[in-house]
Amino acid sequence: MFLTELVFFAIADQIIKDPIRRDEFLAVCLLDLDKFKEINDKLGHQMGDKAIQTTSHTIVEALNIDMFEKWSFTERAVRDKFSIAGRLGGDEYIMLIRGQKNMENVISLLQYILTKLNAVQIGELSGINASLGVTAVTGDDKDMDAIYKRADEALYQSKKQGRNRITVG
Repeated sequence: MFLTELVFFAIADQIIKDPIRRDEFLAVCLLDLDKFKEINDKLGHQMGDKAIQTTSHTIVEALNIDMFEKWSFTERAVRDKFSIAGRLGGDEYIMLIRGQKNMENVISLLQYILTKLNAVQIGELSGINASLGVTAVTGDDKDMDAIYKRADEALYQSKKQGRNRITVG
């Protein structure tokens, strides 16, 4: 289960504004499936749905997101310092990554996600390609607007540089 865009941004803003997080390394990542329309057009919408479900499951598993006790999820996400993810619609996802020491560790985690997606074999679907843009949350960041913009620009660079890659912005 993924957070809606509205809920994701509300929780992320709360985490970013939390004064206790100052010593914590945070990163925001946007992930967009490459050529998703082609999957739908060539393999059918059912296979497109499977690609979305598989991507969602891969992100949840990699970030170790526990949506158990949904009614207390927001409080636990802030208090227990775990990563959150949301679906922005269509084939685009957003992640607030916590629990990593630095950007190198975040990139390793994202590379794990990308490698798992590339290895997917479901019927005629041979691999799911994705472009990712990631940025660190700095002490100067006060809300998600600037952070989102940097991650989005990095995502654009991933697509521009040939897709199926991670770009840091």
